[in-house]
Amino acid sequence: MKRQWELINKEYQRFTLSLFNLDTTGKVHRKEECERQMEMLEREIERLSKSTIIVQSSGEVIARPETSKR
Repeated sequence: MKRQWELINKEYQRFTLSLFNLDTTGKVHRKEECERQMEMLEREIERLSKSTIIVQSSGEVIARPETSKR
């Protein structure tokens, strides 16, 4: 997932470094799609970085917060 985020971020950087080239709606939509995908991947990476991961039979991934050990 981190590699996928890096690839999307690289494409996003192409759009944002040339702000003056966002002259068509297609370019703007691709930039916004990159932003949406990066945000989704960041949430997934954060969720999967937690210590306890539960995968239900439905395929849903649930991350439980770490409990403090005493």
